[in-house]
Amino acid sequence: MFRLYLEGAGSAGAALGPVVSAMAGLTIVAGNLMAIPQKNVKRLLAYSGVAHIGYMLMGVAAMSATAPAWCCFI
Repeated sequence: MFRLYLEGAGSAGAALGPVVSAMAGLTIVAGNLMAIPQKNVKRLLAYSGVAHIGYMLMGVAAMSATAPAWCCFI
């Protein structure tokens, strides 16, 4: 995913930064808000997973072509 984001997108990768940031924020907020009223544990864990994807997207949004990509694999 990192390689596609940094190398595959080319110059459009810089334009995707705000989009990925917005998606991260949206999934964090929506996943947590939808998890609050759940009484079913399976649904609660599913919405928690949605929120965790948002936290992962925050790392992708913070990455740039000048930052070392290998630091994520240590």
